[in-house]
Amino acid sequence: MVLSLIVVLGVVGLIIAITWRPEPEAVKRVDAAPLLAVASQQAAYPVLDPSRIEEFVPTSVRWEPTMASLGVPVWHVGGVYRDDAYLQLAQAATVEPDVVDEQTAAGRPIGPVDVGGATWEQWESGERRSLVLQRDGVTTVVSGTMSWEDLTTVVVRLG
Repeated sequence: MVLSLIVVLGVVGLIIAITWRPEPEAVKRVDAAPLLAVASQQAAYPVLDPSRIEEFVPTSVRWEPTMASLGVPVWHVGGVYRDDAYLQLAQAATVEPDVVDEQTAAGRPIGPVDVGGATWEQWESGERRSLVLQRDGVTTVVSGTMSWEDLTTVVVRLG
């Protein structure tokens, strides 16, 4: 009887070991508001806030210079869009080409597109698409792993 119990527990243990799948880690939302307030006070341009888009969950927020921005702070908000796509916004008071290269993941330009009355440049890098606007000394890059249509919708909703 003890031997039968050991065999059954062994089989159950083997089944659990073979079929067990850990739960994926939940997306950890970060609060963009504190750094948004700082960036809005320090930036000489209107700082965009993608965290107000309902389908977007911010997971990283920064207001600091990058290697490419040469000391100029870059406003960065990245996260998950509609549960399965990556979305990132970057803004900086520079039109340095290296900033575009950095923020588009070394993308390549593929052509202009009108979005909300402004001419944005489309860039691609692998599965990542980016819309780039350089105006009045400010570079704005909205990137993601979603369709061009969804990315354009995000830019329009950013206002």
